[in-house]
Amino acid sequence: MSVGRSSGQNQSENSGVPARPLISLRALVLIALASGAAVAAVFHPRLALGLTVGAAVLTLLHALVEHPTQ
Repeated sequence: MSVGRSSGQNQSENSGVPARPLISLRALVLIALASGAAVAAVFHPRLALGLTVGAAVLTLLHALVEHPTQ
């Protein structure tokens, strides 16, 4: 008796429900901004501040879009 999935398909393909990506495009953009801010902090503190504020604003907008208040 096999315990794992030997067919190579994930569970959502078997159930007919479309698979969701592991990470969203918005999350990738936020990670890129945070990484850029970390690198920029070494060379240009004002740029790092701008990237950090930009990431915070995008995070807030993402939260409002994904979880709107009622």
